[in-house]
Amino acid sequence: MSVALPASMNADVAPSLTGFAPLADPTHARTWLKPAVQRLWGTSAQVTDCAVLDVHHRMRLKERSRDKETLGVAYRLSLAGRDASVGRGACPDSLLYVLAFRGGRSRAAFGDHAARQPDDGIVHLPEEDAIAWRFPADPALTTLAAFCDARRIAAHLPHAALGLRGADDIHGVSTDVLNYRPG
Repeated sequence: MSVALPASMNADVAPSLTGFAPLADPTHARTWLKPAVQRLWGTSAQVTDCAVLDVHHRMRLKERSRDKETLGVAYRLSLAGRDASVGRGACPDSLLYVLAFRGGRSRAAFGDHAARQPDDGIVHLPEEDAIAWRFPADPALTTLAAFCDARRIAAHLPHAALGLRGADDIHGVSTDVLNYRPG
């Protein structure tokens, strides 16, 4: 995969992608994501396929602010050998979001997120200066997991409008991820 810059973009912006571009390469990601995948989906989990769903590069044009740049990449992973108890049920897709930093800033970001979301759905990748989380464990959208769980979402449906007495009357609710942009 290559990253194309608009022709109108200032030429001195292009170097800001240096170091980030390989993160948007699914072939490269299959290799460097292995430790994160095994911590998030079980030690025997292996990436068999990796697709990049979205790339978001937050640039800083001023030289003194370039260390504040981030690159977010959303991946859809096909996994073999994953722990059946992890990441199934609520959201069967293996969606992973990686947020990469510059200048070692991932350590502080991981500490901030881990304090808000103490479960095992988020990991620190110091080698890549990044943090990663398994969908729906988005540290900025703490209620997201509840809305991916068909059993829990039934309580929020408009029962009266559906002609039902309550959540107990609802059978067969399913959830699908249509679009996801991290919080």
